[in-house]
Amino acid sequence: MGVKKGMWEVIFQEEDPKGAYYCPYSSFVDYCHLMVRAKKRNDISIILMFLTLGQESRKSDAGQFEMQQQMQILKEAVGDSLRSEDAYTQYGERHFILMLAKAQKENCSSIFRRVEEAYLERSGKGELWYYADLTQELGRMEE
Repeated sequence: MGVKKGMWEVIFQEEDPKGAYYCPYSSFVDYCHLMVRAKKRNDISIILMFLTLGQESRKSDAGQFEMQQQMQILKEAVGDSLRSEDAYTQYGERHFILMLAKAQKENCSSIFRRVEEAYLERSGKGELWYYADLTQELGRMEE
């Protein structure tokens, strides 16, 4: 009984989670696999959005430090701008991948604007770009 109680406390540590779930890349991939499997039974849309932070200040060590600071600001902006059922991870030095559950592709520009506004409000200085696609369309690209 003690093991079960300890497990529940770890899994359900937050009563009302706020914002998107950040996880390391390997965990994000596992989460994506689970969501794609669940999609087959529940007919939910899953969108992957790729965010890129411009690299205009990468020419020096100071530029690299600035990039890390800007990525941290962007990480916080993404986490606060998305819903609790969404997940995201950092991919490389200047990219994030977002998994948007129950979102429509036509809403991606407004989701991006919300993230961009949150980033700029936090003193974000870089330029942001995004690319988004439905997971089933990404699957067709691999065939």
